[in-house]
Amino acid sequence: MSQTRITANANNNINSVSNHLTDDEIGSWRIVKLKNHGTIKVRIGWKNLKQSEYTEEGPYLISGKHIKDGKIQWDNCDHISMERYNESPEIALMENDIIFSKDGTLGNPSIIKNLNEKATINATMMLIRLDKEIHPDYFYQILQSDYFNRFLNNHATKSGIDHILVNDFENFEFPLPLLSEQERIIQVLEAFDKKIDFIGITSNLLQSYKRYLFSVLYPDKSKQSSITHDNKKGMWCYKSLKDIGVITTGSTPKGRKEEVFDEDGMLWVTANDLGKNKYVTDTKRKINRDLLKKSKVMPPGSVFVSCIGIIGKIAINRSLATCNQQINVITPYDGYDSEYLYYTLQRYNRLLNSHASQSVTLLLNKSEFSSIKIPVTDMASQKRIVKMLSMVDKKLDLLKRKRELTRNYKQMVFNSLVSSPE
Repeated sequence: MSQTRITANANNNINSVSNHLTDDEIGSWRIVKLKNHGTIKVRIGWKNLKQSEYTEEGPYLISGKHIKDGKIQWDNCDHISMERYNESPEIALMENDIIFSKDGTLGNPSIIKNLNEKATINATMMLIRLDKEIHPDYFYQILQSDYFNRFLNNHATKSGIDHILVNDFENFEFPLPLLSEQERIIQVLEAFDKKIDFIGITSNLLQSYKRYLFSVLYPDKSKQSSITHDNKKGMWCYKSLKDIGVITTGSTPKGRKEEVFDEDGMLWVTANDLGKNKYVTDTKRKINRDLLKKSKVMPPGSVFVSCIGIIGKIAINRSLATCNQQINVITPYDGYDSEYLYYTLQRYNRLLNSHASQSVTLLLNKSEFSSIKIPVTDMASQKRIVKMLSMVDKKLDLLKRKRELTRNYKQMVFNSLVSSPE
C-alpha cells in the first residue's frame, strides 16, 4: 500500500472519529494518573538467579533485548525452570499485559498477545496491568507517544544507568477518553502500525539479501591457508589492517569542558556517532581546533571503528575529523578503498569481537586491532563489491526514511486525536 493511500485512509479514519463523537464523549476526556487505573509490577531482585541457571526450555524469561518493534522475539528469549518461575507469581505474564524496559535503554514497550506458554520478565523490565476503563491497545499507543517520551526524559535517574522508579511511573499522567473512542483511535493508529510493520519486513528481507551477498562476494575464512598471497587481479590475499592503512587511536584533549568543546569546532567522533549510516557527517560534540594534535586529525576517507564497549560500529568521514579513545581509525594506503574496508569490517564483525579482551568491558586495543587480517583483492574488484553492497544500502536507507516519516506522521495524528475536543 502506498504512503499516499495510507495517509488518505488515516485521514478518513480521523474524520470518522471526529464525526461520530457524541456530546457525552466530547465531554468525557480526562487527564488521569496510571496508579488510579492499573497496577505496576517488577521483579524484586534476582533471588540469586544466575545466567548459568538458564535452561534450554521451560517458561520464557523476557528482557528488553528480546523486543523488536513492539513484538517479542520468542525464539530469542531465555528460559528458566518452573521452580524459578513459580518464585515470582506476581510477574507471571497474562494476556494484554504491557511490558517495557525500565533500566538502561528505556521504553521499547510490548503488549502480550496470544500467550500460549508460561512467561515472566527479568529485573530490567516493568509490567503494567490495566483496569477495565483502559483498552490495553490504547495504553500501548500511549507508551509510543510523546507523552511517554517526555515522561522518560523528565524522570529517568542518571546514576550511571538510566532507570525509571515505580513510584514515579505510578504518577504518569495521560489523556483518557471513553472506551468507545479509545477503540476508534486504535483503529486509526493501527493503520500506521501495519505500514511500519510492512516496511520493517521489507527491510529485513533486504538485510538477509545483504548477508547473502557477503557470503558470496567474500572468500571463505576457513580456507584462508589455500588463498594466494599474491594480490593479482581477481585474486584474494589476507593482510593485517596495519598493512592496509595507518592505524590511529583517538583521544580526548585535556582541559575544562567549555575550553575543549566548541560548537564550531572539528567533528569529534565517539561510538555513539557510529553505526547509524555509512558516512558520519555530524557529531554530537565538536572539538576546539586549537587543542588538536595534527597526528590525531583524520583526513576524509578514514574508517572509524568502535573498539571499547560495543565492538565494530563503523563509519567513514567525509571531512576532517578526530575521535575519542574508544575509536581506532584506519586511514587506507593507496590501493585500498575506504568503502571496501567499511563493508569488509562489517562482513567480519565477529572477527573483531574475537580479538577483544574483557575485564570490566570489551576492549580491542590498537595492537590487537592492527594485527587482524582481512581478505583483500585488486581495486577493480573492490569497487565491484562496493557497488553491489551500496545498492542494497541505498534501498535500506530509503526504507529507513520512509519508516521514520510514517512514525512522525503517526505521532502527529496521535497528538490530534488525543487532544481533548473543545
